Amino acid sequence: MDEVWSLHGGLNQSVFVTYVKVRVPKSSKKIIIMASVLSSLGVVVILVVSLLCKRLFLDKTEEEDDDDDLLLDAAEGLPSRFSYRKVHDITRGFERQLGKGGYGVVYAGQLPDGTPVAVKKLDSFNQGNKEFKAEVSIMGGISHYNLLRLRGFCAQKGHRILVYDYLENGSLDQWLFSVDPHRRAQLTWRVRCKIALGIAQGIAYLHNGTRERIIHLDIKPQNILLDQNFEPKVADFGLARLLKNSETHVMTAMRGTPGYLAPDWLKNGVIDEKCDVFSFGMLLMEIISGRKNLDNSKEPKEQVYYPEWAFQQAQEDNMAVLTDATLDSEEDITEIRRMIHIAFLCVLEDPTMRPSMTNVVNMLTGIVTVQCLELSRLQHGLLFVLRNPSSTGTHIGEILQDQVRSGTSVDHSSSAAAYMSSFMVNGR
Repeated sequence: MDEVWSLHGGLNQSVFVTYVKVRVPKSSKKIIIMASVLSSLGVVVILVVSLLCKRLFLDKTEEEDDDDDLLLDAAEGLPSRFSYRKVHDITRGFERQLGKGGYGVVYAGQLPDGTPVAVKKLDSFNQGNKEFKAEVSIMGGISHYNLLRLRGFCAQKGHRILVYDYLENGSLDQWLFSVDPHRRAQLTWRVRCKIALGIAQGIAYLHNGTRERIIHLDIKPQNILLDQNFEPKVADFGLARLLKNSETHVMTAMRGTPGYLAPDWLKNGVIDEKCDVFSFGMLLMEIISGRKNLDNSKEPKEQVYYPEWAFQQAQEDNMAVLTDATLDSEEDITEIRRMIHIAFLCVLEDPTMRPSMTNVVNMLTGIVTVQCLELSRLQHGLLFVLRNPSSTGTHIGEILQDQVRSGTSVDHSSSAAAYMSSFMVNGR
């Protein structure tokens, strides 16, 4: 086949046109055609392989998502389910970060009706998926004034996101342990008592107010959020476990926070409601004192570990020194004594000797009041907390026998009945 090219030019103002005839060999043409075809086929093959690989990856991800979706869809009373696009819009592209925890980052958001929310985006699918499912399934079906409300969630293409009510005052630790004394002073004694009672009421609801008992397993200041009126909300149910009514306890791996873990969980891997009672007792000491239970910066050194130091002071009835120094001595000595006694009762080493959270609420409200205990007789039952294994004294079980009033029936299968009959009297 011939190809004809035309050249246009000018010479001495005259226009000329020259035609050049080029003959392309047939063999060269075939090579060009074959190269073009092979190149096109190569591109097609690469595209097909890429699409197949992507499809396989997506199928696997969607299969995992479908399994989780089935679990979530099977749960009753779930909160609203958001698409990832909706969550992206709510947070304006995850614009403002509020904080970061062990399993994810929390962002500020706003619902279409103007309601502020806190959006927790889990770090990775594998790391936080178990905690995500626990939180959604547990929080979706319960509601209480002192529990943080879960408004919705997102489970789409590996994204795991939780949408909560936004609480203006953040977490309790930001106030209790603030280096600013004026900030700590805003937690007056009255406010601290209110916070302690609210936390106890929230935990008591988890233990007794739901169809299946819920064990939180991570009660600590960081997981207590405060609204604008300093009303507390128990939050973060990622480690929570359900107990059926037929179960007295379950075995589980230890995963909580050091300093708040019950000795029975540490020793045996066994959990029940009394694990939360222990954690609450340790938290209550921090609410009273306005400091961490273990603080190596404290002077004198006797004050480094608060529970042990507080026990010594309480034995001498030196109650005024146990509270936060930033308070204006508004606290009542009788109330301090009652609060610290409740804290010690909650952290007894033997879980059967700890009060239930319902009884803790009754003690905090005054429905049932704590007897004036001779704390030295409790010492053996507090060895785990007081770090004093060499101490000697009467075992707490013997105290129960000594202090039961005549005519009082004690059912030792019920720790609450035995304990309350020994250490508390009504209407006092």
